[in-house]
Amino acid sequence: MNKILLALPVFAILLFANVQKCQAENNDMFNKEIVADTVYYQMVDESPSYPAGPDAVIQTIKDNLEYSGDYKGRVIMQLKITSDGVVRDVDLLRLTNEPLRQALKKACKKLGKFNPGKQGGVPVNAMLMVPFAI
Repeated sequence: MNKILLALPVFAILLFANVQKCQAENNDMFNKEIVADTVYYQMVDESPSYPAGPDAVIQTIKDNLEYSGDYKGRVIMQLKITSDGVVRDVDLLRLTNEPLRQALKKACKKLGKFNPGKQGGVPVNAMLMVPFAI
């Protein structure tokens, strides 16, 4: 019985050390993803711009929009543009119509490359607000 009681603390220490190692590895991966993928500047020195101009953004979305519903109104789209100029994600503010939401996201993904936003002359991930009337 004494051998079991002596082995129990050793087993607990080994288990605790292994758990700590796994948590450290997971935190390291998690931190890298947060830094690389979710840090988007809302205000930058130079905003992202579409090479063909701001009106071309709206026209391209209209051309690619596949929605046959009866929604009428204004939508504010928040485009998340990477430092490479690619539209990574689209948030639609105050829009509860799910079919329209999906159609707009799909249309925005078909936008070509943007000129990325710049902070201190360096390309950065940035957000661009686009008002859109339907």
